[in-house]
Amino acid sequence: MPPDEWIPKTDGREVLTVKVLRPLLNETPSVVTVRWDSGTTIQVRTDPHPPHSVITLEYSAKEEGGRSWRVDDRVYVTWTPLHFGGRRPWFYCPGCQRRVGILYLRGRYFRCRHCQRLRYRCKSEAPYDRALRKVRKIERRLGEPTWLKPKGMHQTTFDRLHRKLRKAQLAKEDLFIESCLPFLRRCGCL
Repeated sequence: MPPDEWIPKTDGREVLTVKVLRPLLNETPSVVTVRWDSGTTIQVRTDPHPPHSVITLEYSAKEEGGRSWRVDDRVYVTWTPLHFGGRRPWFYCPGCQRRVGILYLRGRYFRCRHCQRLRYRCKSEAPYDRALRKVRKIERRLGEPTWLKPKGMHQTTFDRLHRKLRKAQLAKEDLFIESCLPFLRRCGCL
């Protein structure tokens, strides 16, 4: 049985994921309050009758102008079987009826990222930031120090990752120099 109130871990956005609501989607109807760090609170009521469970989201939504509305939104949940047993829940987006795993609160309603016109963060990154993220990802995989092979990693994997790291570092340095050139030209250094 899930607690009567819990706080999901997110990166500051009001995101409703199937993973967060999975304890609610059991065989008995339940009511739970979900609270985010930003202060947003919703009541989640479940009516789990297969093949389509229904959850009702009750919350107050505020727009930038300061007006607020009381929202009572129904979201259908469907299940797909997994290859090795069990099943996985999915939301049907109330806006477009797509089967999605995450709903986002933006403005008044919880909708999928397509309806909310949200992009992945990496799609908005500058080329240098993307290269830096790639270098850090490879470095995390190699561990500290990066020149020492981690215990349990095959030598061929280590060699391949080390080549990728060096290539990514060179690309990052090239992008940094390219971004500095206009400034250096303006200063008269070039």
